Amino acid sequence: RGLIDEPFKEFPFVDDTGASRTHIAATLFTIVLRPVIPGSVPALLLDKPTAGTGASLCTNIISVITQGTESAIVPAPKDDDAWTKKITSILKEGITLVCVDNVEHKLYAAPLAAILTTRVWRERLLGLNEMATLENLTIWILNGNNVTLGGDLPRRIIWSRMDAQEQKPWLQEKKYIHPDILAWTNEKRGDILAAI
Repeated sequence: RGLIDEPFKEFPFVDDTGASRTHIAATLFTIVLRPVIPGSVPALLLDKPTAGTGASLCTNIISVITQGTESAIVPAPKDDDAWTKKITSILKEGITLVCVDNVEHKLYAAPLAAILTTRVWRERLLGLNEMATLENLTIWILNGNNVTLGGDLPRRIIWSRMDAQEQKPWLQEKKYIHPDILAWTNEKRGDILAAI
């Protein structure tokens, strides 16, 4: 357990030993075990009060552990049509881990709610007049500032909150146990995966 938590020790989770930190471990388990999970899986929301708190870095650490590389980043679509196109393209490419970055508004998107509860996605291919039936094995991580969830999304997303209690946390000088946490995580990746 200690090794699984080690890359995330210095992130300012609001409930340091509670749900926010536990949801990071749950996401790691979900990604690694996804091929043997028969149903749908929830998304992870990394929420914080201000930019620069570390959500993107946290996502990249999760990705380095589970994928061996930094995560695919996509901007948050603004409407249902854009969500549908984005989801269809991601599934068509077979991408297994996606980070939707900088969600800056109340998040409710019917296509996102739908993809979080289905193993099969059927949608028209962009620019073509044909339908595609695509398997959904994608794990979704969303991050943003003070995100609120609407519709069915609160039941389909696990929430993890950070708060550095600084207006500009990226400007704070701090000594880190692992100054280059991505390099350290990459080096220890095999051990962390074995622990998972």
